[in-house]
Amino acid sequence: ELCNVFEEKFSRLGKFDIIASRNMIIYFDHESKLKLMERFHRILNDKGRLYVGNADLIPETIYFKKIFSPRGVYYEKV
Repeated sequence: ELCNVFEEKFSRLGKFDIIASRNMIIYFDHESKLKLMERFHRILNDKGRLYVGNADLIPETIYFKKIFSPRGVYYEKV
């Protein structure tokens, strides 16, 4: 099922442990990125992880902590 991340329907998808968003965020302005981070935070379970593409620049927010691991970088829900 297709769903736009900015539609209300997106928030009703349920809760997730992991979100993978590859090379989508680069196309959004700063305000939209912040809104998206809040939406991702809302649908992630506690300690859920967000994985993004290398080109995606994630703004610093209260919603996620950047984690550096031997296998790469990801963001953990705060």
